[in-house]
Amino acid sequence: MIRKLQLIFTLIALPFLLKGAEPLYVSGANENILIGNSYLELLIDSTNKIAIDQIIEKEIFDQFSASKNSIIQINNPDATYWIKFNLYGEGLTEEQWLIESSDLHQEYISGYYQIRGEVFFMDETGFNQKFRTRDYLHKNFLFKVPQIIDSKEVITFYFKVRASNNPVSILRLRTSKYQIFYSINEYYLLGIFYGILLIMAIYNLLLFFSIKEKFYLYFVFYILSCTLLGFSEDGIGFQYIWGDWPLFNHIFGNYAAPFIFLLCFTIYAKSFLELKKLFPKLNFLINVFVGIYSVIYLFSEINHFEAPFFYLFPFVLIYFGSVQTWRMGHRSSRFFVIGYSFTLLGVISLILRRYGFTVSDNILFVYSLDIGFIVEIVLFSLAQADRFKIVKNEKEIAQQKTIEQLKENERIKDRINKEIEQKVIERTLEIEENKKIIELKNKALNEANGKLHSQTLELKQKKAEIEKINSSLNNENLELHGNINDLLKARVMMSNVSFEEFEKIFPDDDACYKYLDELKWSGKYKCNKCGNEKFIPGIGNYSRRCTKCRYNESCTTNTIFQRSHLPMKKAFYLLFLVYVNGDGITASQLSKILDLRQNTCWKFKGKIQERIHKIKKENHIGEVDGWGKIIKL
Repeated sequence: MIRKLQLIFTLIALPFLLKGAEPLYVSGANENILIGNSYLELLIDSTNKIAIDQIIEKEIFDQFSASKNSIIQINNPDATYWIKFNLYGEGLTEEQWLIESSDLHQEYISGYYQIRGEVFFMDETGFNQKFRTRDYLHKNFLFKVPQIIDSKEVITFYFKVRASNNPVSILRLRTSKYQIFYSINEYYLLGIFYGILLIMAIYNLLLFFSIKEKFYLYFVFYILSCTLLGFSEDGIGFQYIWGDWPLFNHIFGNYAAPFIFLLCFTIYAKSFLELKKLFPKLNFLINVFVGIYSVIYLFSEINHFEAPFFYLFPFVLIYFGSVQTWRMGHRSSRFFVIGYSFTLLGVISLILRRYGFTVSDNILFVYSLDIGFIVEIVLFSLAQADRFKIVKNEKEIAQQKTIEQLKENERIKDRINKEIEQKVIERTLEIEENKKIIELKNKALNEANGKLHSQTLELKQKKAEIEKINSSLNNENLELHGNINDLLKARVMMSNVSFEEFEKIFPDDDACYKYLDELKWSGKYKCNKCGNEKFIPGIGNYSRRCTKCRYNESCTTNTIFQRSHLPMKKAFYLLFLVYVNGDGITASQLSKILDLRQNTCWKFKGKIQERIHKIKKENHIGEVDGWGKIIKL
């Protein structure tokens, strides 16, 4: 009897149920059905007071109108949207079906169904509800469809939707088996997506620690901003991270994530493309628009999608700058331009979706931002690898030039040393020849004196003349002896190698430091602290820093010049003079030659003589062979 009454009620109510849109026939052949606009009816409640028990009343029921689109735009934040459709068919009796609403930004969505005159509650969920309160713990909104016995029996579904951020309503009907299959594949692909982002972030972080280029660190932050934006857009963050705090959906989705994404991308792109150096005006314009958007973001209650021009324009300007950089001949920019094209399209599609301009529910359009991120990050990585290769080649060329310059300097040094040796030999021969001349003259004078003494009586009349001749000869003899003394003194004091001549060998302090560097580390470098044999240039002239313990060792450390405050060139010359002359040169003479205080010369001379004495004592030798041995302690 009850069964008959239910059938009679269904037949009476059927004209009302079928008013407007036709019912959707569900067969078992298709497991994934888009509920199109020909099956949907829409009622917009601007009062927000209509309840489900009022909806089924004829007065309200008649206000439903057919939907113009399969994708319903929820663009009035002050109204409640009621969506209605009818289902029937053999498929509802054979399989368990689920209704999916895929837009995650609906703040409240409640589901009801009406069968045999009775209305049943399905579930209430949404962007503002805790995730674990859902019947199905899935990132999208899922509602269970009741199974029916009679395939001709019509089920009417009502969905109540409220939202303030312009989402859309796209409803699909799927079997539970197909939903599981679809969800597994969707989560699997999202896992691959976030896995790639994580790997690229770690890889570029390691590159930053290795190469110390800032744009690698900026790229890491950009990847993290992509991850945060992806979490807020596809619901993964809400499901796995902040599921108990729905407020974060608004904070990240409408405010923080897009803002952080814009800042991180702008900083990275400007650094990679070197816009500040290549296009300073464009760089300034980008900063202006980012600054305007930052003011809007920080001091306005509107979200970023309500200021699309200021949000999108920095991306467009950077795209223009990347194209110009490519045209200027920067090869690595070509990967940047191609990859960035995908992200720019993804950002535009995201803004269009947030404004309700969802042109398709195709998975490629829905995940266009994620696809753009992956393609862009892979191509950005190729761009960075290409740039690294270019920089490496430039460094190798510069290093080769440095090596060639060092070889040339070595050849010049050898040539100068040979010239100095030749001059010393020539001066020595000249002195020897002068000595022979003087000896011959002395011999001649002695013979003349002997003859004069033997002929004294005979030559008295010429005494005055002879005395005059003797006086002249004595003067010449004294002059010659004076020249000999000067030459001997020059040899001893090394005045033959003047400060000006010494400057030709060591023209400045840098040349002295360079010679000291070659002398100190002529063998293999080894850290005095930890024994490590690898180094990088340190702080100070020709210093070396250990790559392991970071100890910075000066080229003067463990040399006679350690803690010396003298100009290095004068200190070298002072050492050279003391080494050659020993005690034969005084601090006063050194002070005049080097233009230094006598006390300073006396102290450093004492330090040098103490070192010479120590070497002689340790090696049991009479003379130190080479002044290089005095330098190294």
